[in-house]
Amino acid sequence: MCNAACPGCRRFTGNSPNVNPQLIQRSVSIEEFKKWFPHDLMLKINSWLFCGTYGDPMAAPDIYEILQYTCQYSGSVQLNTNGGLRSEKLYKRIGELFVNSSNQLDGTTSYRAITFSIDGLADTNHIYRRNVVWDKVWANLMAYTKTNARAQWDFLKFKHNIHQIDEAKVLANRHNISLVLKNPFGLDKMSMPAYNKDMTLDYVIEHATDNGYPAYTPSPINWIAPLPKKIEEEGIITCDSKNQTTEETLIYINSLGYVLPCCFVAVGTNGSDFDWSRQTQKIQADMGEINNVDKYPLTEILDNGVLEVWSNSWKDKSINVCWNTCGKNSSKKRQMDTLWVANPLLTSSKKLDEFNNRIPDDVRKENQMSEYNKNADEARKQLGYISSSMCYAKWAQTSLHLTNGKTNSCYHPPLHSMNVEQIKQNFSALHNTDQKKLERKMMLNGEKPPGCQYCWKIEEVGGRSDRIYRSGESWAQNSKKDIVLAMDTGDISPRYVEVNFNQACNFKCMYCSPHLSTTWEDEVKKHGPYKIEDIKGKVELHNSIEYLERDGLMPFKGKQEDNPYLDAFWKWWPSLYKKLEVFRITGGEPLMDVNTFRVLDYMYENPNAWLEFSITTNMCPPKQELMDKFIEKLKLLERIQIWEDKSRHNPGSGNNWYVNMAIKHFSLFISLDSVGEQAEYIRSGLNYGQLQSNVLNFLDNTDNTAVTFINTYNALSVPKTTEFMKYILSLRTRYSQSNQGTKSISIYDPHTKHPDHIIHPRQRIWLDIPLLRNPEWQNIQLLPESFDHYIEEAIAFMKENVDTSSFVGFYDFEIAKLERNLAMLRENRYAGDVAKMHRSNMRDFFAQYDDRKGTDFNKTFPEFRDINK
Repeated sequence: MCNAACPGCRRFTGNSPNVNPQLIQRSVSIEEFKKWFPHDLMLKINSWLFCGTYGDPMAAPDIYEILQYTCQYSGSVQLNTNGGLRSEKLYKRIGELFVNSSNQLDGTTSYRAITFSIDGLADTNHIYRRNVVWDKVWANLMAYTKTNARAQWDFLKFKHNIHQIDEAKVLANRHNISLVLKNPFGLDKMSMPAYNKDMTLDYVIEHATDNGYPAYTPSPINWIAPLPKKIEEEGIITCDSKNQTTEETLIYINSLGYVLPCCFVAVGTNGSDFDWSRQTQKIQADMGEINNVDKYPLTEILDNGVLEVWSNSWKDKSINVCWNTCGKNSSKKRQMDTLWVANPLLTSSKKLDEFNNRIPDDVRKENQMSEYNKNADEARKQLGYISSSMCYAKWAQTSLHLTNGKTNSCYHPPLHSMNVEQIKQNFSALHNTDQKKLERKMMLNGEKPPGCQYCWKIEEVGGRSDRIYRSGESWAQNSKKDIVLAMDTGDISPRYVEVNFNQACNFKCMYCSPHLSTTWEDEVKKHGPYKIEDIKGKVELHNSIEYLERDGLMPFKGKQEDNPYLDAFWKWWPSLYKKLEVFRITGGEPLMDVNTFRVLDYMYENPNAWLEFSITTNMCPPKQELMDKFIEKLKLLERIQIWEDKSRHNPGSGNNWYVNMAIKHFSLFISLDSVGEQAEYIRSGLNYGQLQSNVLNFLDNTDNTAVTFINTYNALSVPKTTEFMKYILSLRTRYSQSNQGTKSISIYDPHTKHPDHIIHPRQRIWLDIPLLRNPEWQNIQLLPESFDHYIEEAIAFMKENVDTSSFVGFYDFEIAKLERNLAMLRENRYAGDVAKMHRSNMRDFFAQYDDRKGTDFNKTFPEFRDINK
């Protein structure tokens, strides 16, 4: 849309005021803009230029809202306009927006500006800028400049206005405007005719420097240009849209959502009648919708090499618009109508035909991976350079069981003891134990620590193990320098920490233990341990407190203030906290422990903008007041604070100052292994309805949060796997992108004015499916082949719902994990006497389980009747 009718504009036919009938006229709405450029993508965009190849950006009804959205992020923002549209009030608002959003706490500014295309003064501007009223232009320009916002005046030089350049310089200096003189592109040794609506000649705009150049004759309205011939001339094409020397990509996106290399290419794709435009129109027609951000995410378009159809033409000069605009014979310096996109993560390229064959409803191809999988594969390469068994988590991650002085790096290896004497002198010995240092040495040498069998087994069947996934996560990648310094003998401050403060828990889940749950401990003290048999028929005692005490797993029995491990932790905490990127409290049930609320208070008083904080909960605390108190504490963490952190540079401000919530993000990990009655049976103490209600209460009353459901995938999880996935999908639908909306939070600062803090829609429902390994009579390996179809059906259901663009469907790595579980079952299924033993133990265990709890396994799990015969 545009108010002007400039003779040289491709919006019109034959240099007339007649709009090209092939042109699709539309404006981008703020809703579309946010869909095309979601929060995660906005963080990667370095610079914006809102231009007017077929119209004027100020004609867009939502232009202020779009500018307001872009100004919430770092990077430059520039808008080009003829200045003759809209009101002085709007220009004033934009000026104020640019001034307020450009100021940073450290005194630096981000570039924000409007470029006014004004080709002369009151008596000449309208000659080229037909229909643009001078008084309107100047009033809007003055309203904008009075806000002290940056303004640029682009002055196209013609014969009729060059005598006014000196006067324009005086006006520009007086109002603090940057004046840029330009030669009109495409007017090389020729003049420009301006036609009336009936295609009669109105006047001729003559070249600025030389007289006597003839005016060219534009093509008639109904002229159909032939396809251009391939260029045979020697030379090269230099294109800024894919600069090989930088990590930045230059792209253009038109109002229809098509992603193109630049505005010169874009001119030819939407209704232009030049012969070279026919060629670009044919290319776009062949591409269809694969380069449209309304259909596919921009990151996916760039990553799949869609634009290579243009860059591949540079060598043979097969696309005329590229040669004529940026080839050897083109000597002009021109300003491209583009977006600068900082895109370091999207460097891989795939053939165009691989992406072109994709149908929107199809399941994603395996080579079209999510960013999470790509990061994992990049980590796999990094680890391989070191050794075949290297894992960053052995250094950068720790799980601390302060109840009994046990630790491991992640939750897969067996726990081992901390040295109580070492932690008195070196608090970090809670993590940097002698055993971990030995295992680090093994990994550096390419040896496989036996405690890491979980990952080795997954890799043996071709899967991506957690060794690969975890090493690709940001906290692990940020630890690489620390790992180099520590190697196998030094200490390291972990960036990912899980801690268990207390065994207090109101649940006694079937696979849990008295050392992790007080309710389990009470049951075993009352009824004794469970009796099972080994392969030889010898009776063994399961969850025997006596055995757990012998192995050092039962919690410290004194008061918490006398617990040496807890004492060492809180002394280490201020130092540990400085580098923390992920902190997770497990249990027991964390909401029943005072240390959880002590952590929440500490974080509010000592904000850390880098920290992702999470708690693992059963979502059914014994008192609802605990859940309410917990949510209120989280609301405090979501308040915007202003602070200085001298230990950490803020790349956003360029100094050590932060304007942020107290933490980066909070996640609630919810343990849930099935749905309905079967979930309640597995996790004794669970009220499934209460869990569902608390999930909604939590999500509805917090903003900077997400939930991750952890399905510890066991034999009893399998029958209801599809129903479990349907529950996940229902939550993702409820909290979809469109249903979330955008929230704006005002920031109070008596010294500096800040733009509102914006919370954008994002994925709030996540899923993980780790395999249960022990007890062996509860893991999926005891299941016969007749149970495979339950998992197959769930995988099929997930693959039918893979559109995650609005945060509703399932991600490829989630599907891959369930497929991994199925592969593990098929490769490691118990057989023969081993299968009989574990199935027999399953029957015996759940018979005792039912007697103690008043439950009925056969009624709750009719799917297992054949196994239990």
